[in-house]
Amino acid sequence: MSGRSFLKGVFLLIEAEGLISLTRSLGCDTQNFLRSNIWARNFILILTIFFAINITTSSLINPFKKVYFALIVWILLLMFSKINYIFKRISFFVILVTFFLGKYIEYLELAILNPESKSDISHLSPKELEKYSDYAKKLNHLEKVGVFVCVLSILIGFMVLLGNAGKNRMSVLKNLFVIPICY
Repeated sequence: MSGRSFLKGVFLLIEAEGLISLTRSLGCDTQNFLRSNIWARNFILILTIFFAINITTSSLINPFKKVYFALIVWILLLMFSKINYIFKRISFFVILVTFFLGKYIEYLELAILNPESKSDISHLSPKELEKYSDYAKKLNHLEKVGVFVCVLSILIGFMVLLGNAGKNRMSVLKNLFVIPICY
């Protein structure tokens, strides 16, 4: 592990600790500040998402694009935290399946690109590896569909929440940024 990766990991842990904001290792002033300041908690949440994106992406991506993705994920996370359980379960299931599908696609792509590896498919002929390559392309498309379905279910769940709120829609939107503190 490189020093840079180690520092990113340490910073992510610090950010996660700040996100929790109730941990005993923070001073009382810091705990009270984070408990009472909605914007500070949301800022720490955005930073945590940003650094998680940095740690989990291996390809070269413009940092401004990463900030943009972090803001999109943050908005979706805020919406996800407010939707009802049906849409939450659907979204979580799709996220889980899509995550494992992505890991399987990574495995296939690495095994196909590196036939000398000790993978399950490394002993196959080039013709058979071509079939797996086509299979990986189809799974890649399915992964994109999974991401779309997840975002769509969160958006629909949030629209249902707003529809059920009736005249109280503005209070729902005001409370969107509130991260509840459960004791």
